[in-house]
Amino acid sequence: MKRIFIVPLLALCLFATGCMAGNLVLSQDLALDYPEPELISHTSTTLIFKYEDWTMSHEIVDAETFYPGIDLSGDAEQFIRAFFTEDVRPSLSPELRDMAIKQREAFDIPDHAVYKDSLDSFDILGGYSETHGLGHIYIFDRAAIHHIVVKGKDARYKQVAKSIRER
Repeated sequence: MKRIFIVPLLALCLFATGCMAGNLVLSQDLALDYPEPELISHTSTTLIFKYEDWTMSHEIVDAETFYPGIDLSGDAEQFIRAFFTEDVRPSLSPELRDMAIKQREAFDIPDHAVYKDSLDSFDILGGYSETHGLGHIYIFDRAAIHHIVVKGKDARYKQVAKSIRER
């Protein structure tokens, strides 16, 4: 009799947990584990994961089109790092420094909410804005800069940030 209850209970525990459902390969060295979405959509440059109460998107930063009217080739990494790290800003031209400060203000991410992490030789920078209910994550890979946007609660943002891993 006990066996009748244990087997279904074990199966329920295995399949009803909040484990990650998919693995998005970001590069040959990086991956992102993600929960099962309601919908996955792809535009020309962005992959979008839609959930019941939040969304996540991924795109590769294109230095030539990232900031309209300005080619950031050769400066994109430092420019993006300057959104979150003040000590990087002096290395930028005055124009890019001002733009980085304005972008940081537009993100509305307080200093205490800046997220910094690293995986071997990969850096992760980002932050979450309570005001906008929006979080940005930038991953500095050897071959590209990845931009992940999470629209939803801070807990979802943190879940996504912590699910980035090496392959």
